[in-house]
Amino acid sequence: MYRSLRLTANLTAISALFIFTAAGCNPPPPVYSPTPSGSGDIGGTYESPQTSGGGSQMQSIPTIYPTDAADASFLRVQGPDIVNGQGQKVVLRGINFGNWLLWEGGSLKIVNVAESKLRKLLEEKADTGKVALFFKTIVEYHTVKEDFRIAKAEGLNVVRLCFHHRYVQEEPTELDQAVQWAKEAGIYVILNFHAAPGSQAPAYFADSDGEMYFWDKRSYQEVFFKKWEILANRYKGESIVAGYEILNEPAAPNGSQVTKIYKEAVERIRAIDPDHIIFLDGNQYAADPRVLDPPFTENVVYMCHQYEKTLREMKQWIESKGWLAFRDKYNVPLMCSEYAYDLDGDRYFESVGIHWSPWAHQKLTSTWTDWVLSISRKNRGEINTIQTDIINHVQSTDLSSGCKNDVISLLQNYQQVDLKVEMRNLSRKYPQDEEAILVLLKEIRNIREVAWIRMMAQTLNQMPDEEIINLAKNMRDRSGQQFPR
Repeated sequence: MYRSLRLTANLTAISALFIFTAAGCNPPPPVYSPTPSGSGDIGGTYESPQTSGGGSQMQSIPTIYPTDAADASFLRVQGPDIVNGQGQKVVLRGINFGNWLLWEGGSLKIVNVAESKLRKLLEEKADTGKVALFFKTIVEYHTVKEDFRIAKAEGLNVVRLCFHHRYVQEEPTELDQAVQWAKEAGIYVILNFHAAPGSQAPAYFADSDGEMYFWDKRSYQEVFFKKWEILANRYKGESIVAGYEILNEPAAPNGSQVTKIYKEAVERIRAIDPDHIIFLDGNQYAADPRVLDPPFTENVVYMCHQYEKTLREMKQWIESKGWLAFRDKYNVPLMCSEYAYDLDGDRYFESVGIHWSPWAHQKLTSTWTDWVLSISRKNRGEINTIQTDIINHVQSTDLSSGCKNDVISLLQNYQQVDLKVEMRNLSRKYPQDEEAILVLLKEIRNIREVAWIRMMAQTLNQMPDEEIINLAKNMRDRSGQQFPR
């Protein structure tokens, strides 16, 4: 499912008109030497209010943490449960560390385009050295060792590490440093292949140019499999790794393509590492479980993602898509590994026996948000001109009169609406204009994206290097609770 709540347009500034992903650069890798772990865990307490209208399958189960790097025990699937080396049931209560090793601009109040596109356009307009420094320092300071310790201290026992394929190399990278930090903090990690070579979805989070090449080009698939072999060799003895999530939110045209990739990936991983849990997403942005039916192997946790706007819609979505029926039919574990953190999703999931990890939440400082807003303030005249030009363009289109007026009204009230969602609503209201509306939406997004990136490039050009470094250092607010539930 496409992440609608990560695409909301809070359009006080033109930056929030678009949802896009920024790129992280890959500075020299840290030294990392993984070592095999033994076994042994301790239990904590998960304080979650009981949900109304029924008993809980999970809320009475204490949170199980690995005590430290040496004492973590391998997790494995046992029927519908996950258990540790002592046979204790383990409920995965987690958080996503996204927007980092594939960071997404929308969560940073910047425009959300594919990170490779963002970096390419910035390099065309700004000093390449400043662009490189900006991305390098964002990766360096966005997520740090302390964040793993904080996640555990706040009652979580797993971090879903979302990474771009470039972070899997023969030599260790920031991804491997992150696993080391998790070991030191005593918290499990799920290795989530978030962006595959060639892009598994036509979206920013897959670092796509709008197309998917992964499903039809064997060359991309082979790189993907080899990167999983690198990870399997590196972590085959590492029990702090809860498991391997083969591919984030696939959007294959044909579900059989997903099943084929999964089967080959699992076969090649398990030829090296037969012990780790495998995590498998449904097709169509982890919404559709049919590609997983029937299960083709054991020791698997099945993953769904959903971004409904209310708890009631969340419950309806999980049931209507068939996830609970799939779980119960095959007696297997289910995890919702992405959902909006501002819903009480964990309470609901605990009540129906689903492991959980909401999408990434990072508190940003006023230093960062003021910097983002300053880009718009300094370019208010240009923004108004762009807005007028877009409205004039809409008026010149062949849209029906009523549709045209509604589109213009949306544009004039852009601070209160999610343009993508509302334009799609209009395509249903005016079915005769559907194709033209979707084309127009792409045109508007592209115009605004290019304009915003140009303004951002101008701002970076004017910043001394030390100011860029200090901006990245001070982007995160780590005071108070970090991961609200």
